[in-house]
Amino acid sequence: MVENRRSKRSHEERGRGRRPGTLAAERLEARAMLATVSAGAFTRPAGLPPATEPTAYFDVTTGELELDPVGLNLSLFNFTYNTTATNITGASPGPFRYPLGTVQQAVSTADQARTLPAGGWSLVTTFPARVAGAITLTNTATLATSGPNSASTNGWFNKPWSFGSVVDPQALTVAEARRNFVSITSTDAGLGPGRGLFHYTVHGAVGNKYGPVIVVASGGQAPTPSIVGMAGDEILVSRTTGSGLTNSEVGTLPAGVTWVNHVSGDFNGDGRTDLASQTDAGGWWVTTTPASGPASPRLWATLSAFQFPTVGDFDADGRDDIAIRNEANGSWRVLTSTGSEFTSSRFGRWNAELTWSNVLAGDFNNDGRDDVVGQRSDGAWVVAASTGTSFTSTVWTFLSIGQFGTVGDFNADGRDDVAVRNASNGSWRVLSSSGTGFTPLKFGSWDAASSWGNVRAGDFNGDGRTDLLGQRADGTWFVSTSGASGFTTAGWTVLAIGQFATVGDFNADGLDDVAVRNPANGAWRLLSGNGTSFTATKLGDWPSAKAWSRAFAARA
Repeated sequence: MVENRRSKRSHEERGRGRRPGTLAAERLEARAMLATVSAGAFTRPAGLPPATEPTAYFDVTTGELELDPVGLNLSLFNFTYNTTATNITGASPGPFRYPLGTVQQAVSTADQARTLPAGGWSLVTTFPARVAGAITLTNTATLATSGPNSASTNGWFNKPWSFGSVVDPQALTVAEARRNFVSITSTDAGLGPGRGLFHYTVHGAVGNKYGPVIVVASGGQAPTPSIVGMAGDEILVSRTTGSGLTNSEVGTLPAGVTWVNHVSGDFNGDGRTDLASQTDAGGWWVTTTPASGPASPRLWATLSAFQFPTVGDFDADGRDDIAIRNEANGSWRVLTSTGSEFTSSRFGRWNAELTWSNVLAGDFNNDGRDDVVGQRSDGAWVVAASTGTSFTSTVWTFLSIGQFGTVGDFNADGRDDVAVRNASNGSWRVLSSSGTGFTPLKFGSWDAASSWGNVRAGDFNGDGRTDLLGQRADGTWFVSTSGASGFTTAGWTVLAIGQFATVGDFNADGLDDVAVRNPANGAWRLLSGNGTSFTATKLGDWPSAKAWSRAFAARA
């Protein structure tokens, strides 16, 4: 069994320290006063694939902010850091620091790299809550196209650039940075379409656009796509090297205990996948994954509820939580993570007289908080939308089919949807989310006469839409790539083995792959995708002498 949870947040990377709301207004300092990284040369953080859309990278260890426009001609950008739902002004508290003075003094010269690439800028707001700028207010490109401090081939911002250390080193934690980078809109309301985003425009294109801010911590080994496995009480982490696996034992759960639930998530907000295990007495033990070396499982909470343990960031604080239901009375409790323990609180209730299935987590209304969806025995699909402190449960649609319920953003509109199959005729329906309801849309079909397994979600062609993976009984691996009007389904390879199918970008090329194990000899095979097919190569081994019971897709 694989417990492979999709997380929509940009996903890669989250550290520790000051909590939100405690940033006081700070005096800006000249860069010469800071022992930090200078602006200029761009280096994508280790272990991350090339960007496929304009993407920013923020390193909490150095305070460095970088931007890769992936060749697009950016004409404006806004990075906003805000801990509360208030307008951003020059008096707003925030952590950004860069040279004082006029706009031109903030721009690089031939012999001194500063915050912005060489050229003419307008609308640059140098106050602690924002790094922002527009190349021009008209349609004239102004950036230098040559020299060490240029970020342009044609006068527009279209080459990768480092803004240098715009925040004091280690001033922010990974979780804070992920939570408090917020996009803005034309009304500048401070809390725009979502968190973990920045705002930009492209010359010649109409409308505001938003790209991810990927947060990393360079003080240790960067998290990489990995597999976490369990054999008895032993926990193993297999990190990918691009061409193989490096196995290391992380820890061992307490012996002599009956374990009833195991789930994975980033419970301490450091960007690495952790393991949470529940005993039959209700104790939740968390094994946090270190950058290297072993870890000791610790008791984080005790709760005598055992049904539907579901991982999500239900309060949008950058740390994963666990929602779990009491089957006897139907009540939902959420174990909210503080980073070192869980705090239990009641979030809502689902009817205890009805049978529930397809209980899954996703952000169905795109408010930055994960929600829970479930299918009632009468065919109703109920979404428990999280407010951060409770669930608001409403029926979003009725659809009686329920095979292979899978969460993903199949139309790339920022809201999670649910794909579900009719086992009788093989047809797939996508419950497309509007933010307040689902619309069932026919998306395609898989052969109803065949048996299917290893149904997983992933972006296998790198277009930003969630696709579906499935293995037919004859060993053929099919991928249904999502398009504007449905799935395009094709066989991508044939490989008969199928244990622990795990999705991730294991070779860091920007496309999801599949790792799968042969239980007979312990060998892992990598189905490496190129956008239209898989190529199978050997990835590594887990000893076949051990009784492996679980594998989790992870970053470790």
